[in-house]
Amino acid sequence: DKDNAVGQAQSADAQVLAGFRPGTQDWATAQQGSIELRSQPVRERLQQIHITAARAAYVPDLLLGLQTPDPLSGVSDEDFYFSVGVRLPIWDGWKRAREVTRQRERLVQLKARGATREADLRAEWRNAENAWRAAEVDARLAALRVETTALRLRQAELTPAKDDGNGGDPVAAARRQWLEARVQGVMKRLELSRAALQLRYLSGELLRPYCAEMPGEP
Repeated sequence: DKDNAVGQAQSADAQVLAGFRPGTQDWATAQQGSIELRSQPVRERLQQIHITAARAAYVPDLLLGLQTPDPLSGVSDEDFYFSVGVRLPIWDGWKRAREVTRQRERLVQLKARGATREADLRAEWRNAENAWRAAEVDARLAALRVETTALRLRQAELTPAKDDGNGGDPVAAARRQWLEARVQGVMKRLELSRAALQLRYLSGELLRPYCAEMPGEP
């Protein structure tokens, strides 16, 4: 059962990480892989279009016309009149000005949210890196403990049977410590895998195989 648990943990680790190496990634990689950060310039450009559309309300309407004095009478081509004009509201209660201001404020808010989100993601990345490093140390220590208890078990098996001083079997005690160390090692390995998976998610590598990048995308 313990061997199966170790094998399953290693198999799950290989499937989830898929060759991802946390130690080779940095914040610049996470910035390039973050869908949210990469979509921020697109959202800002769209908001700029809204601002342009709001300003376009100040452009006068061009009016073109072609008419005759009496559509029911027979007239020649010389009796047609062509007219050109413009229409511009003189007073709209500052509606157009308020709309332009509102769209500009939305752009300011959008940029502020983008900067805040980038700072949050940067903090998440640093926390994830620290968590992965700590989990890596714990996993190595757990692996060393497995090796140490395995040596003690081997030594107990090669030593002539004798009481361990507490009325118990030293071989059984050594085997129990070895099994406990292996279980602990599996748990620490899983914690390391979870920490690496978080880094893979933040770097964008986890979603990259499922997201198609359109041509011309930054």
